[in-house]
Order: sequence, then structure tokens, then C-alpha cells
Amino acid sequence: MSLDEEYGRCEAPGRDVNPHEHNYRPQSLQRLTEETAPILRSYLATAERGLAVPRILHRTTNLLWIVDGVGDLWFAIEEIVHQDSGELLYTYPRTRSLKPPPEHVKLGHPSLLSAIDKHARIGGEIQWVPRYNRWVLVNQSGRYGDRPWQTKNHLDAVARKFNQFGIDFHVVFWSPTNQKVGQ
Repeated sequence: MSLDEEYGRCEAPGRDVNPHEHNYRPQSLQRLTEETAPILRSYLATAERGLAVPRILHRTTNLLWIVDGVGDLWFAIEEIVHQDSGELLYTYPRTRSLKPPPEHVKLGHPSLLSAIDKHARIGGEIQWVPRYNRWVLVNQSGRYGDRPWQTKNHLDAVARKFNQFGIDFHVVFWSPTNQKVGQ
């Protein structure tokens, strides 16, 4: 199966990319590999075993993921930088429920990509959803998750990629019409 069939076409984001997303990458950015997957799996398992900290943290703090042009999967916390300096000293996690101050800018999905053109196949979030009492993989990205050609099959392929490393998610295909994944 080709990468286009598996994850969707590698295309430009659905909306503009801010200059900071061209110039900076999140400090938490990692590629899913044989080395990082067991660590991520262990981290996610802490919530599944009942640790409240990640359950609360990731109800409001986005864990972003994206599949790049060559099929690599990248993940990071959605981070905020200071608009004027871009100083990484000012980096902090973005929370869904709070709007950052006007002088701060989020590093969203495009910042996870090294490609100059910021093309990707599909992107979304990993969320702790109390309704399911587990981690949810969702294509919730306004720039890479709801483009017209993207299907649940593409999201399922991402879930299989995680699953190859022993990371299992409940999968929810998101569209702009069903705004919330779950509470």
C-alpha cells in the first residue's frame, strides 16, 4: 500500500502557518521510534493505571501528532512562545480552555514538521477522554485533520502505526461538525 493510500496525500495545511511555526519546533518534539515508543507507552500507561496527573493535564493540554511526507510520525505537546523574541525560555504548554496572551503564539501542527513547505499527510491529537476512561487518537487538527480527502481509514492507519509499538488508542474520527470528542 502506498503512503497516499495509507495516510492520505501529503499536502499543504488547510490554513495559514504563522511565522513562528516556520522558525521554531516544540521542545517536546519527538519522532515515534523503537527508542521513544516504549517511553511514550509507559507515560500513557500511568493514566490508564489511575495516575490523576496525566488524566487532568491532558484533558486540557494538547498532545499533537502528525505524519510527515515520508510516513514518519511525530508527537509533541502544543507549546506557546513569545511573539517578539521567540525565546524558547518562554515556552509553555498551551491549554485548550485558556486563550494565550496576545504577545504569545502557539506552535501548532506545522511546527512539528521540518519541511519548509509544511506539507503533511494527516495530523491530530492524543487526548485523555474521561467518557471513555482512556486515551483517544483523533484527527482533530484544523490544518491537517479535516481536509476533504481524509477518511477514518487514514486515522486507523495511524492507530495501527502506534499499535506496532504496543500503544493502543480508542479511535475517533473528528469532523468540524462534531466539535468535541468527549468529556
